[in-house]
Amino acid sequence: MNPDRRVLVALERPPGYEDVHTELVVDDAMCLGWTWEILHDEGAAVVVAIDRPEGYDRSSAVDMAKEAIKETWPTWSVLKRGKSVAS
Repeated sequence: MNPDRRVLVALERPPGYEDVHTELVVDDAMCLGWTWEILHDEGAAVVVAIDRPEGYDRSSAVDMAKEAIKETWPTWSVLKRGKSVAS
């Protein structure tokens, strides 16, 4: 996958997830059908790269992330060069 076609997202750990394994955090946060890769665990947040599927070429990173992350996940943000863009 072309790195430019990936959206970096920080999935912040909500209360009760402080000691939950990284993969379980991401499994609980992400909608089914999206391809993602865990990049690193920062403790308070897990950073994932979400592959941009065909049909999302013109979607903003935030709009695509809104589709990929479950509505019930409380806090996340799109990252650009290590900085938060929006959530």
